[in-house]
Amino acid sequence: MMKKIASLIVLLALCIPTLAVDMPNMIGNWTGSYEGVGFENITISNPDGNLTSFKIGETTWTISIEEQNGAGFVGKKSSTTNPVMQKLVGIIGFDNKTISMADETGYYLGEMISPTEMQLLHYENGKDGMAAVRSTITKE
Repeated sequence: MMKKIASLIVLLALCIPTLAVDMPNMIGNWTGSYEGVGFENITISNPDGNLTSFKIGETTWTISIEEQNGAGFVGKKSSTTNPVMQKLVGIIGFDNKTISMADETGYYLGEMISPTEMQLLHYENGKDGMAAVRSTITKE
């Protein structure tokens, strides 16, 4: 009986490292299209704004990660609706799958679903409007 318990402990010890997820390499260009909703033209005279719906494929964005130091990374973001590059910072979660980022106008929460693919939720809120979008982006 003791041999069986010892064998089981050894087997578990050998299997546990294979369950760990490696830190992803974020450096590179990530692209994809997104869908979502938002309000445009929010002002004091028009507090409700105009509801806009963004459909998948209508707008694409590129996130270019230029540097990674451990779990932290920096880069830039642009989109077909806003070609101006925005600075971007990000951090990989303790599980090596969760991704959190911020650019000059909003925040991202997401998850790595493969070494070359991530799903993101993006939120923006400002004086000109607000938006919530989702996207799957792929590393080129």
